[in-house]
Amino acid sequence: MFNRLLPIFVSCLWLLVTLELASCGKFAPPIAPEKAAPQGVGALAVQTTDSAVIIQWTTPETDRRNKQLKQIDGYAIYRKAVASKKDIADEQIPFDKLAEVGDKAIADRETRRLEAIELGAISRRVKIDPALAAHQYEDKTPQAGTSYLYKVVPLNQNGVEGEVRQFISITFRGASSDINIVTAKELGVDDFVSTEEQPLQ
Repeated sequence: MFNRLLPIFVSCLWLLVTLELASCGKFAPPIAPEKAAPQGVGALAVQTTDSAVIIQWTTPETDRRNKQLKQIDGYAIYRKAVASKKDIADEQIPFDKLAEVGDKAIADRETRRLEAIELGAISRRVKIDPALAAHQYEDKTPQAGTSYLYKVVPLNQNGVEGEVRQFISITFRGASSDINIVTAKELGVDDFVSTEEQPLQ
């Protein structure tokens, strides 16, 4: 009797072990907020008028793991005055936060995806609305003849900062200002990007 039940017992035990192992990967470990933070903004552009600097950009679509971005709260726009190139990396000359700009593009996409699922449609075909993905900030306080460095920092939940891939360098002269969009490497500063803003491997 025991000899006949042993194979059944072993089979059941094997099935239980298999199911347990299969379920182990069902729940992934939580993702650190920094890794889920947005990559740098897209399509960074700038123009000037006689009295203002106008910065434009688009919503990033991926996070710092290069996965599709699931959440973004908005952006912080920073500026600092620089008298010389060495001031760029000088931490004694901090950036001043000019403003925060909200972003509803990702939230809108996720809402429309849920609606698509409820209707039986293919949710992955739902894309970001270009109108919601376009952003702009106008700095009305630049001083003529002053050089500035600007950065647009994406913000995730609880103010976690995303990447900064490009910076705007301006010597403000109204509509005829000198404007350059540069990376940290182009500025010749290897360690300029802060720890929070460095791409995560």
